[in-house]
Amino acid sequence: HPRSIRRMRVFLMMGYTFGNISDEPWLFRDLAACAQSGDLAVLDFQLARAPVDQPDKIRELDPPIHAKRPAESYTDFLSGPLRRHCRGLQGIRLRTELSTHCPVPGSYALENWAAVEKEDEPLRQFLVWRTKRYDLEKLSECLRSLGWNTLQTWKYGPEKLAAVLLIQRQ
Repeated sequence: HPRSIRRMRVFLMMGYTFGNISDEPWLFRDLAACAQSGDLAVLDFQLARAPVDQPDKIRELDPPIHAKRPAESYTDFLSGPLRRHCRGLQGIRLRTELSTHCPVPGSYALENWAAVEKEDEPLRQFLVWRTKRYDLEKLSECLRSLGWNTLQTWKYGPEKLAAVLLIQRQ
């Protein structure tokens, strides 16, 4: 291809990919360094159920936090690797916790922790799954400060609790 032809790239983060990133601002600063002006990114993510500065409201409105433990359908999936790979396993207790200390303003995380009991060892804690929820406007502002402009947003799902964000490198 001739060097004069510029190809636009599209970066996709679908499913629970975006909500599992530890430091989203770092990722988008890094991506901005290698992306060209006009490149696109499509982000699929879950929306915050309540403002991050109202943790009691989040606990009330966000079902996994309200339940304090993963749904039964998740229990086997989340504990399976520990059951398969921990010799001397005596028990696993799963719990869901709220973390409001996230790098993107307005976001919070649902963390599923496993307390693992083994023969002749102290109780150990493992983070087995995490997903984040975002305030759409604050996420857009954060990404804009890192060189990404929001072009379009779509909320979807039965209660419009998920969204897709189309952003473009400045």
